[in-house]
Amino acid sequence: MFLVDDILAWNRWPDPSTRSGIPSAYYMAHAFQGVSEELYGNTETAEWAYRRANHFARLADSD
Repeated sequence: MFLVDDILAWNRWPDPSTRSGIPSAYYMAHAFQGVSEELYGNTETAEWAYRRANHFARLADSD
């Protein structure tokens, strides 16, 4: 397991063998959190989760 706060400072994923898997798992977790927060009317928290999800999506696509 990785420390998420450290990962958020990364601009690219350092290990090609795990690049598609690990960041994608974090992306899905944060995206689903965003959807859940929206359904409960927590728009600020939803936006926070979506911003994190977008960062992980970029990491999964980094070379």
